[in-house]
Amino acid sequence: MKQLEALKKRLPPGIDIRINSKNVITFRARFRRTGHPDLMKTFADAKAAKGWLNEQQRNLDLGIYLPNALASKKTFAEAVTRYYKEELPKKGN
Repeated sequence: MKQLEALKKRLPPGIDIRINSKNVITFRARFRRTGHPDLMKTFADAKAAKGWLNEQQRNLDLGIYLPNALASKKTFAEAVTRYYKEELPKKGN
């Protein structure tokens, strides 16, 4: 248990340790930002969880952040319509 507590202290905010009924340790990353829905994903190791959190923050900083929940609500027809209206005029001819 002491090792588990020491590991918890080394993890960055947003990553929790979870132990399932088979005593398997997993790491749950939670990306939370004001004005955006929470995103959560579970990983087998802490390094992957940290990488995912960094990727979500980088996407938000670059302005390409689109949560999976919002992306899955878009239909293909809506995506094509948006492309025709917003992206195609930028391309010219």
